Amino acid sequence: MTLKKTSLILLLCLCALLLFSACQGAKPDLDQKQADVAVLMDSVIANDKNAAVALMEHVPIASQAQLDAFWNELLRIYDGASTYKIKFISWNTTYSFTDQSSLTTVVYQAKADTKACAEFTLTYDGEDLLRGINVTDVTERSSPVIIIVRVLLILGFAASLALCIWMTVDCVKRPIRFKVLWIILIWVSVILQVSMIGTSFRFNFSFTVIPTWGSLLATVSSFLLRIPVPAGALIYLSVRKKIKPKASKQSTEAPAQPSVSDLESTLIDQPEATETPAPADEEAASQEDAQEPKSDEQTEE
Repeated sequence: MTLKKTSLILLLCLCALLLFSACQGAKPDLDQKQADVAVLMDSVIANDKNAAVALMEHVPIASQAQLDAFWNELLRIYDGASTYKIKFISWNTTYSFTDQSSLTTVVYQAKADTKACAEFTLTYDGEDLLRGINVTDVTERSSPVIIIVRVLLILGFAASLALCIWMTVDCVKRPIRFKVLWIILIWVSVILQVSMIGTSFRFNFSFTVIPTWGSLLATVSSFLLRIPVPAGALIYLSVRKKIKPKASKQSTEAPAQPSVSDLESTLIDQPEATETPAPADEEAASQEDAQEPKSDEQTEE
């Protein structure tokens, strides 16, 4: 790596470090904003509307009816509450380069001793003045139907895990092609997610390699259901008997030529063939036999 490339990489790292440092320095004063939520909660528990109105001094309110509806909603959510706990959720700051302004949004949850819970979304301007407030009732619902669905989700998770293990063992035992890829596919699950916030209905899905728990979250204003489906194990279960087996290793080497010793042993083991004499040979042999006695007689004389 040349010196020029090294210097460029170091410069980019330094710029990124400065950027992260600037973002960290731009973090809003969360303690003060949590204190605003505490003031609003104290005014609701004490039923002190004037204290809440004083907190929303810079919040644009369209009409008195809108303010009354907002206040009555808070009284309904925290009816009978005496204590509460505030939990920080998130914050976000957006900048506008046209008018050099910024808006910071901070989200908190306040849960009372009555199990009532609401989500407070506070909006602040560049001067850190409260410019907007929104309250959403996120108190969890509890009913026999919800309990039954949650139990079914637990049983479904156990069944999905057992199916994945069973199909993995079956895949290991079978002499099939691409065995490793099939094992990975078996553990792939699809998570179906159905959500409803107010009147907005959404449906989406995602993939995961490790089976997860299903969940059901039902509040007064929202509904979220997550159902994991072992899609990979179900696919393998339906096609496992149709998967082509792994090709057996066949020897591609040329057959060995027989050696000289093998040929000799073959010739020794085979019986000698007796050829039938031809007719002409038979006549010549008979003539020779007839001449032999005469020669013997001449020898005796």
